Amino acid sequence: MKKTTTPSVKLNNGVCMPLFGTGSTHNQGGIDVESLVLAFQNGVRLVDTAKRYGSERTIRRAVKEYRKRKQKDQDDDDDDKIEDEHIFLSSKLWPGDVCGRGSVKRAFEKSLDELGVKTLDLYLVHWPGLSTHGDPDEARRNVWMEMEELYKSGHVRAIGVSNFETKHFRSIEKTWNVVP
Repeated sequence: MKKTTTPSVKLNNGVCMPLFGTGSTHNQGGIDVESLVLAFQNGVRLVDTAKRYGSERTIRRAVKEYRKRKQKDQDDDDDDKIEDEHIFLSSKLWPGDVCGRGSVKRAFEKSLDELGVKTLDLYLVHWPGLSTHGDPDEARRNVWMEMEELYKSGHVRAIGVSNFETKHFRSIEKTWNVVP
């Protein structure tokens, strides 16, 4: 197997994120262990998922299977050094999991457990509609503060937002310490 270099982009905090990746929307959408292993074997190094998709455990199994096969291949051909390429995992916080102080951390820890990892490469606020009660801008700011706490804990390498329009982004911009 050839040593490969994965093209990447630097995020605001300097973390390099692969440009070549795959999504994993909803297990019913065809994502399975074999398709992911094949993707990894062909250079995919980024997997985007979310608790909402129900695919975090499938990704866990696929990463484990890929590493097992890669190790077997390496053991079978000691002359062929295989680069230990990190698989960049991104997941998202679903608005339905936001229910008071500490809920962001609980949802994040559940994703870590489902993915079978101790740290996550990127964790995103999946959707800007976080609150049906009270001020939605305040809800977004509170969630972002909890996201920053996760980042500062070292259990996530980068944090960001998904599906935000400029107006949603502006609602957290005034109070952030970590740029998404």
